[in-house]
Amino acid sequence: MAVCAGLDARPDGLLDQGRGPLRLRRSVPLGRISPPAGRGRNWRRGADRRRAPAPPFHIWPVARRRRAAQRPRPASGGLEARLHRSLRWGRIQEAAPPIPDAVVGADANHRLWQYRSEKIITSAFASHLFRPKRFGGRLAIQADLQLTGRQYRFYDEKTFGREDMQAHAFTTPYFFVNPRLGATLVPDQPLRAYASVAWAHREPRRTQLYDGGEGPAGATPRFEQRPDGSYNYDEPLIEPEQLVDVEAGATLERPRYRLSVNGFWMEFWDEIVPSGGVDPFGVPRTGNADRSRHAGLEVEGTARLLPGWTLSGNAMLARTRFVDFTEYRALGDTTVALERDGNPIASSPEQLANLRTSYSWKGLTASLNLHTVGRQYVNNAGGTAASRREDGTVTYEEDDALSVDPYALFGASLTYEPPSTSSFRGLRLQVTADNLFDTHVLQHGFLGTGGPRFYPAATRHFFVELRYTLR
Repeated sequence: MAVCAGLDARPDGLLDQGRGPLRLRRSVPLGRISPPAGRGRNWRRGADRRRAPAPPFHIWPVARRRRAAQRPRPASGGLEARLHRSLRWGRIQEAAPPIPDAVVGADANHRLWQYRSEKIITSAFASHLFRPKRFGGRLAIQADLQLTGRQYRFYDEKTFGREDMQAHAFTTPYFFVNPRLGATLVPDQPLRAYASVAWAHREPRRTQLYDGGEGPAGATPRFEQRPDGSYNYDEPLIEPEQLVDVEAGATLERPRYRLSVNGFWMEFWDEIVPSGGVDPFGVPRTGNADRSRHAGLEVEGTARLLPGWTLSGNAMLARTRFVDFTEYRALGDTTVALERDGNPIASSPEQLANLRTSYSWKGLTASLNLHTVGRQYVNNAGGTAASRREDGTVTYEEDDALSVDPYALFGASLTYEPPSTSSFRGLRLQVTADNLFDTHVLQHGFLGTGGPRFYPAATRHFFVELRYTLR
């Protein structure tokens, strides 16, 4: 059991330690099943800045033959339940005239908005691993099934007497069935091949249904609106997305090195994207793309160059495109329908690479790592800007302000773990430096009201972590 301080803060205000981007774990050879780590895993789709339910199980490679006694049991299962609640509010920290000082700052304690939110997550999973006798142990097949329920609750919103703001309250439940079937050929050999097919779902974020923090600025819930102006909270305008993920690859493992190659093809239906429809007033909203596709190749490897010195890395080359998607954008005083079929998906870099080298000596490990990201676009038009002529036709022009340039960031860490014979065994001290050379780059962007907005990389910063593991 590991004791570690820290929680993952989510953009919607909930603390969620087990979520990760909607990408199934790489189809590594079938093997041991372990419960989810407390902080979730960085899966391939992480570069897309997306959030999605992480399956409550992870598939890890079969143990080497010298650890045959630890091979997995044929069947396993488990249950998971989590409850997250939060109270969020906002006030004016600083302001200039004509805003009076009586409503500014912590001393005034004048709140502009306030609400409570809740999320309930329940999940049951089962997994079965079997080796058909007719293949003589050369084939392993694993079937996994996850049943998960998720429910948002938004309530106790305060308007603080403003007549132009309406208090909202809703409860939105979701239920998903996520199956997966995988097979590994010669799982106990140094060279093995594998393939898998999975069906997965992801619900919208609660803030995509309604962002209470933007209520005073005019944000409205993304639910069906009745003729009298009220909202039908049983009919959200954003549907859950679903995908079929097909993957295949091979792994070569030797005493001094390991190399894996994996290909993936992900077919999405109703992928949640920055646009996808308009509300009753003609304003663009977050919605669903009818169909989209993510396909690519991953390479991962590690090698022991010298005793104590290792080199590892991974890289991804992908193609992320809309297959069937019409986006609605306001051009001047008119909202127009723009066909995005074949365009790259916003905020989805198609090249990623990581390289890490480490040297260990008597419990002390020094590491240097490099993280690189390819070009990504702010909008769904591949970095082009649309304009509307007087005759109503729409034209496109390249605009460098609508893309994020490729970048590379270095990091380093120093870790010390006392030997198992020490009275301090179980302790782990780590010092981490991110953006080691204080590089100034943009990491992410989106198209907001008034034009593109960007998030720069944090300047050079350090983390110190002290962890104790009970043995």
